[in-house]
Amino acid sequence: MLYNSYIFILAFLPIVLIGYYTFNYFHYYKGATMWLCLASLFFYGFFNWSYLPIILLSIAINFTLSRLIRPKKRVGGGYYFIGLCA
Repeated sequence: MLYNSYIFILAFLPIVLIGYYTFNYFHYYKGATMWLCLASLFFYGFFNWSYLPIILLSIAINFTLSRLIRPKKRVGGGYYFIGLCA
């Protein structure tokens, strides 16, 4: 699916926007985030489903690395780093 294709403009985009704004209207923000994540995976998988494991693996690796290098707050105040920066 391309951004300038009719299926994207007339079907995918309206469905995703309606779903997103519906979740937000009912103040279900986590649902709106999940809706966009699933729609994004569907969009990238629409071209070729065999690329989805690569995208999911990339997401998992980036999430794990971000958790390792972000600063953690101490109980007594101040910050310390866990992971690659230690």
